[in-house]
Amino acid sequence: MDFMRLIPSITGPARHLPVLTGTIQSGFPKASEQYDQAQLSLNELLIQHKSATFFALADNYDFESAGIYQGDILIVDSVATPRTGDIVICEIVGEILCARLDAGRLLTECDGMQSSVACDESVSLKGVVTQSVRMHRPLPNSKSTFEADVIDLHNTLITNEDATYFAWAEGQSMCSIGILDGDLLVIDRSLEARNNDIVIANIENQFMCKRLDLNNNIFVPESDQKFPTFPFTDQSSLAGIVAQSIRLHRLPSAL
Repeated sequence: MDFMRLIPSITGPARHLPVLTGTIQSGFPKASEQYDQAQLSLNELLIQHKSATFFALADNYDFESAGIYQGDILIVDSVATPRTGDIVICEIVGEILCARLDAGRLLTECDGMQSSVACDESVSLKGVVTQSVRMHRPLPNSKSTFEADVIDLHNTLITNEDATYFAWAEGQSMCSIGILDGDLLVIDRSLEARNNDIVIANIENQFMCKRLDLNNNIFVPESDQKFPTFPFTDQSSLAGIVAQSIRLHRLPSAL
């Protein structure tokens, strides 16, 4: 297994981007509502302790039962007090990995299989995973990003500020690809749509989050539950590509 590396956070000036407001079954408002005046900064929202925040790449240490998948970026707060139920980063027998803290024990998961170890003096807790970032569009420089000495979250995720906005997901129509109720979506309007992209689309005068199936020209939900598909007719119905979704394992103090 590769060794999970913790990379310190660095934050530049706060840069705020617009938030799409309102909620419907898939988490987006009627298209006529457009954007609110609300603005949000990723660095301000997600990084509470600047000098004690680290990033790690979930590579071979996936924890899908907690909504953490291989390739996700983990935001780790090293001074947050661990609580039962938290996802933590810990060192066990020389390996750094994800685990869930459960009544004095650590539950680990790899390839869908769980194991449990006692949280004793042989275990070193490195921090609490406060958020995780799921990459629906891979970063163009992901390898070099995690070879860097520091990471700025905003600069890592946002490639085109003028074309990027946020929205809060609501509902379960996209849970099979890791977008759950309450996730924060990072949406880029400058990206060209590709087959199987996760998109925001104006469907029946409502913004919905769906997978774009260009082979069959339809918008597809991704859920174990039964949700309808919708026809894709032209590019004008697209309101952006979901580049990332952010899971809040700990609710930020700003909310």
